[in-house]
Amino acid sequence: MPESTDPIPGQHGGRRSGAGRPVGFSQKDQDPKKADYYSTLAKAKAKREVFKANMAEVEFRLKVGELYDRSELLRVIATSIAIFAEQIRSLPDKLERQAGITTKQAEIAEIEVDNQLDALRNRLANGLADGVNKESLIHALRQLLAGIEYGE
Repeated sequence: MPESTDPIPGQHGGRRSGAGRPVGFSQKDQDPKKADYYSTLAKAKAKREVFKANMAEVEFRLKVGELYDRSELLRVIATSIAIFAEQIRSLPDKLERQAGITTKQAEIAEIEVDNQLDALRNRLANGLADGVNKESLIHALRQLLAGIEYGE
């Protein structure tokens, strides 16, 4: 019985005359643009896999507390500084009422408090603009607090 090249109904595949690539076919030899397409596709797939792996690592580090959401961190810092500034700005009035400093001295103290708060804001803004990591931000905040504690 001769071998049939026609597919049998209900079955898929099989050898069909004229199907597939000819013997000795090389995509590179036939169309240089298509050969480059395959390497470009492979590079894009590899890049996507690297991206997915990096995103998974970032999400993991966020969950375990190694990284913090930048917007949340900035909100906490801004709130903390606003509370701090409110307390410090009330200092000249308290000194005027409780320690008996003159109005002129209270005005000078207000100006100096505002200057120091501006310096604090600038130091923090410069640190955050530099893209500091968690450890260096904590270190900078400790230095600022130490400077405040010792009257720098």
